[in-house]
Amino acid sequence: MRRLTVAMGLLVAGAAGVGIGLSRPSDRASCRFDFPVGPPDGAGFYDAQPFGANHHLGNDWARQGGGNTLGLFAFAAADGVVTDAQDYGGGWGNVVRVLHTCGDRVESLYAHLDRMYVTKGARVVRGQPL
Repeated sequence: MRRLTVAMGLLVAGAAGVGIGLSRPSDRASCRFDFPVGPPDGAGFYDAQPFGANHHLGNDWARQGGGNTLGLFAFAAADGVVTDAQDYGGGWGNVVRVLHTCGDRVESLYAHLDRMYVTKGARVVRGQPL
């Protein structure tokens, strides 16, 4: 049994350095994020490997009740531009990175993908298969 795992990390960096969050209330309101699986609310999935557990750098989403999720889509969590889409091999496999159009620098990363449906430079919208 293989499960779809989507490692999603949100990276936030300000122009002068790394920040810890969105700095202006208008930025928070202008960018809506959905879950990368089962949009918009992650229905039918659970976080099988939470961020930080066992030094893990993302969240791994698996189907409720188990079952093979190989081939299911991972979806863009918000609108943005694909900054990277390639096979990193090893534990990461196919990886897509999206820079979101939210004001401050917010980026999401999707790893362990069976296939990629986007290429570097592509514009994506929230809910689009990656």
